[in-house]
Amino acid sequence: MVGLRWFVIIMALFASVLAEAKVIIYQPLNDDRVLSSMQWHQVMVELKQQGYHSIALQWSQHEQSDFIDEQGNALLQQLFNQAAEHGLQVIVGLYHENSFYQRIKQQPVALHYYLARLAKKHQQVAIQWQPFTSKSNFAGWYISDEIDDLHWQNYAQQQELVAYLRTIEQQLKQLAPTKPIYMSSFYAGHSYAEQYLYLLTQIRQHTNIQLLWQDGQGTKVLSDTQRQAVQALICQDHEDIAVIAELFNNPAPLRQGGASECRNQWAFSLRYLLPHYFPPASNTVL
Repeated sequence: MVGLRWFVIIMALFASVLAEAKVIIYQPLNDDRVLSSMQWHQVMVELKQQGYHSIALQWSQHEQSDFIDEQGNALLQQLFNQAAEHGLQVIVGLYHENSFYQRIKQQPVALHYYLARLAKKHQQVAIQWQPFTSKSNFAGWYISDEIDDLHWQNYAQQQELVAYLRTIEQQLKQLAPTKPIYMSSFYAGHSYAEQYLYLLTQIRQHTNIQLLWQDGQGTKVLSDTQRQAVQALICQDHEDIAVIAELFNNPAPLRQGGASECRNQWAFSLRYLLPHYFPPASNTVL
């Protein structure tokens, strides 16, 4: 009976997170190409039933793996059209590469040239989506890079990061002037929480990018006390930052207190939410 009671409590907490989360993040993998149109139809029906209104694509190209094409017939573009039929909005992810965190350790000059090349990659992916930007369910862009608290700690690095994000923002606004741009961040205890919040503040002051914060409940890098303290700071000073509830390992608990706008509005990820639709071997992109 005790085990059953705790199971009911955990499922209730999980349901509470899902009730708040309205955007589900989807990581495209090559294995997902085997899913049929009918399977995607069933996925979207379940998303609607659970109250989701948007799918955020974490990336459209992962290094050499393309999930879009110039003809508009690739996996994600077909998914985009199916989402429209189900009344689901789509936030389009851009380019991602595995070497990102290694490459951003470079000195400012080398970092500058790396980020310039990366911005060009994002632009090239975004241009392929341009025919879709006028469609009613196109809901904005997702920059696939993630901001952490280990890098970007000194002033020169922060200046490079802000300049890089401003460049991407300008490029995307040329393609879809009124659509929002989102970017995710996470805190892993590599710096003081105040330093991390200062970096987020700099980005918010110099760009119009809408920041997201991963709650860390899935990765378990921080203790519950540390995680809750950081989240309290974010919710107090950055009410417009949406929280990404990590659905892997353990369901995220209800957030206690804080500003009503700083809550679990996004969830990661579709693969953890509806695992029965995805191939078991889907653990790599390539």
